[in-house]
Amino acid sequence: MDTLWFILEQGVLAKHLSFACLMHLGALNTDFLELHNRTWRTSWHLRVCDLAASRRDDWLTETSKTLIAAINAKQDLCVTDLLKPFAQLADPTAAQGVGAEVRSMIEMLLFRAFEARRAEIMSSLMETGACIFTQTVNERGCSYLWLSARSGWIAGVQALLDFGQSRGILDELLMHLNDRGESCLYVSALYGHTRVVQTLLVAATNCGIVPEFLLLTSGSGASCLYAGAAGGHVRIVLMLLEMAEVWGLKRELASLVKSQGVSCLFISMHNGHRDVVSRLLETVGREVVLLVKNNGVSCLWLSAQNGDLATVMAVLEAAGDRAHDLLLMTKINGVSCLWISAQNGHVEVVRALLHAAGDRAQELLMLTRDDGASCLWAAAQNGYVEVVDALLEYADRELVMLTRNDGESCLYASAENGYLRLVKRLLAVGGRDLAMLTKNDGCSCLFACAFTGHEMPAEALLRQYGADLLLLRRLDGCSCLHISVYMGHINIVHLLLGASRGLGLESALLSMTTADGSSCLFISVQLGYPLITRPLLKAGGRELLLMKRNDGTTCLAAVRQNLTRLEDYHADYLKSDHQKVMQLIEQACLDWGVELE
Repeated sequence: MDTLWFILEQGVLAKHLSFACLMHLGALNTDFLELHNRTWRTSWHLRVCDLAASRRDDWLTETSKTLIAAINAKQDLCVTDLLKPFAQLADPTAAQGVGAEVRSMIEMLLFRAFEARRAEIMSSLMETGACIFTQTVNERGCSYLWLSARSGWIAGVQALLDFGQSRGILDELLMHLNDRGESCLYVSALYGHTRVVQTLLVAATNCGIVPEFLLLTSGSGASCLYAGAAGGHVRIVLMLLEMAEVWGLKRELASLVKSQGVSCLFISMHNGHRDVVSRLLETVGREVVLLVKNNGVSCLWLSAQNGDLATVMAVLEAAGDRAHDLLLMTKINGVSCLWISAQNGHVEVVRALLHAAGDRAQELLMLTRDDGASCLWAAAQNGYVEVVDALLEYADRELVMLTRNDGESCLYASAENGYLRLVKRLLAVGGRDLAMLTKNDGCSCLFACAFTGHEMPAEALLRQYGADLLLLRRLDGCSCLHISVYMGHINIVHLLLGASRGLGLESALLSMTTADGSSCLFISVQLGYPLITRPLLKAGGRELLLMKRNDGTTCLAAVRQNLTRLEDYHADYLKSDHQKVMQLIEQACLDWGVELE
């Protein structure tokens, strides 16, 4: 024992004594432990030696707790010394039971050291238990290098790479993918860890796997360049492109697209990273501007939708002699870049696109959505007067007369939304032919005003083409007067009655009935509109009052049925208007000597 103490005091055996040896000593007494403690000068060593000598069944569990405490206390040198005796027990050739338990403990300690960001301890653990090096950390299949790269922990990344280099498994370490197919390069580029990306590229260069490493894609098809562009990390994007150019992979890397066809340029535009967009256009513009999503949306389409004039011009310039092809590309539903910019009111973009189209501007203008809606219809529906003017500078009359598949024209859309300036502007180009266009159900632009109650557009239409528009009927027999009565727009009712009176068409308008024989007065009475019933009675007189529905129901019978129904449903708040309507009808019958059942 004196010899052993002498060796321990000299530090010869202290740092290399295996736990197996300590367990066989068995006869360690207090004097030895005191000497051991004095030699290493730390209570951590004492705890571990004491546990090893105690021959307790749970000595490994308790030892791991002690080592975890040392890791948390940042006792790096101490933990490194204490780990060396585990090399023999962690060896797969050691006794099966003890070796498996020790390797399991080392794996747990490695994870704790990773959590505590202790790179030196991680290196010591990996040297001790190399067999667990490539195992994944969590249920998503992430390795320690992947997690270190994601968090930007450069010290941990370097420690792992150094170990991989020393053991000849650096390529295996770099090429590891998690369950989603994401590499360490991908995740570091995504989160913008420039130093980590640079370190990984250097490591890949050292082991000669740069082409494979750069072109790795995730399960969704996203590349490391896509990740950097998505996060807006300009330096990383340039670094990746420079490395790709050295290996002749720039075009191939830039052309990689994510699922659904999303390119690195597209995602940087979508996320608003203008610096990345400009750099990509400068370096690989030709390769990426013609890439489109699976739904047909191109980078030009997206920039036109956003009204980004500078990007639109840059994309067209990068496309070069393929600019016309890019301009005429449409989304899967037929929407072109001009269409979407017109819909959103981006007048400067509209002008730029038409100018770039040159002699193919007319072809671009005539591209329609799947439902037949043109770019002029889109602008007119939203009331963009300047966009309409810009389109009409290049368009001929054919575009103005173009209708949707349901027959709705640009004039109808403007009238329906109450855009007086646009109604006048379009009428100046399309004239009577445009005003007389009707939807497939027979509704004209005047019907649109009657339905929505926009008085000023209706007045403009009646002033120019009232004689033609007033007597148009829908397929079910409804006139514009029927529609205005049904919607309760008293201002439109007065306007239509006044216009028809001035044109000598009042009697013809009032005598129109729907397919079931309902007159405009019958509809007003049935819905309980006293303020509309009064002017209709005044204008239509006895003849209108005597009109019956096809089933023989009179106006008086209709209002009485309504009052009875309201009594049954206890709808007292509606009875007042219907009672006023019944009073008007009864008074009219008395005045004109009419008897109605």
